[in-house]
Amino acid sequence: MKAIEAFELASVHAVGLDVGSPSVLFAALARPELFRSLIVGAGASTYPLTVEGALKSMIEAEVLPSLNVVEVVDRFLGSIRGYSVPRFVRDDYLASYEGDRLTRSAALVRAYPKDLAVLAPHLASIKVPVAIVVGRNDPYGLARDAALLRERLPHARLDVLEAGHCVWEERAPEFESIVTQWVTGGFRGWPSTWMSSSFTRRRHASRRAGASGTMAHRRGTMAQSCRQKSCTRTRNSA
Repeated sequence: MKAIEAFELASVHAVGLDVGSPSVLFAALARPELFRSLIVGAGASTYPLTVEGALKSMIEAEVLPSLNVVEVVDRFLGSIRGYSVPRFVRDDYLASYEGDRLTRSAALVRAYPKDLAVLAPHLASIKVPVAIVVGRNDPYGLARDAALLRERLPHARLDVLEAGHCVWEERAPEFESIVTQWVTGGFRGWPSTWMSSSFTRRRHASRRAGASGTMAHRRGTMAQSCRQKSCTRTRNSA
């Protein structure tokens, strides 16, 4: 919100992925006049928590074990399917988590039970239109979280793509199509004007297949931007 005001922006479309999902929901709840719409996904946003796997273990651990930044980053990047991560993206991940930043980021996630319990009773009062995008095979159970979020928000749309956690990387053409259509007017007429079928998304992906080189660059740029925003949020929350 400080960034929006600093740049003297008004009524923005905010994209909050992963840990950014609950962050922008909190922001829209506090200052709805700043947002035209939200695009969220792949981040726990409901309570009681429905998370699974490594995310659940991290949240519930009594004491967080020592985290090796290189190992954590390489394991995470290696889990992204169908996308060869450019070296500059890996380098940016490592730089983003240097020092104690990874531990501080983990603390943000470990606070989910407390923070999301505060958010839960207010989800129904968020009037800003919300597009939710998630991978069907998210290993952290976030497809279920996204379905619950859709039920609890009064003005929300859900798209489930055939992907794991990093839906914006693994299904970049489809994700780009969803975001582009949403911010160029789809948020006004949902759900009647929203292309929700998997067939329609595949058709758009096919049309963009010839631009794979451009999309690879955009993937890296979007990933870098999302990590920088996540890192900024982590520093501000500390």
